Amino acid sequence: MEWGTDLGEPIAVLGAEPEQLAKAPDVDFASGHDDLDYVQVALVTAPSGSVYALVRHQGSRAAGTEVVARSERSPATLTSDLEGLLVRLGLEAEAVTWMRPDLESTRTSPRPPRARASSR
Repeated sequence: MEWGTDLGEPIAVLGAEPEQLAKAPDVDFASGHDDLDYVQVALVTAPSGSVYALVRHQGSRAAGTEVVARSERSPATLTSDLEGLLVRLGLEAEAVTWMRPDLESTRTSPRPPRARASSR
């Protein structure tokens, strides 16, 4: 499956891999490719009804799965949706290993580490 040139804007990285995330109800990863690499992608709906993509690029040297916003939203909305997705996926706040810097100030749970290894 071809996902196109832009899946959206990464807002966070979860330490979990697709195999772990796929254990949550209604989280089904599909294999395909985008303009960068072969990918595994699952579309997930936050409690707000907004749709996000969970993305793992095959050639990434960094561990984890990106949470990608498929359309622009306010930082507060993105943070709220991310926290809702963590609950939906059965993950703790510490599962977030990187968060887009403009979202950190709106986060209500503990902050993730700031460092992020290059994903590409």
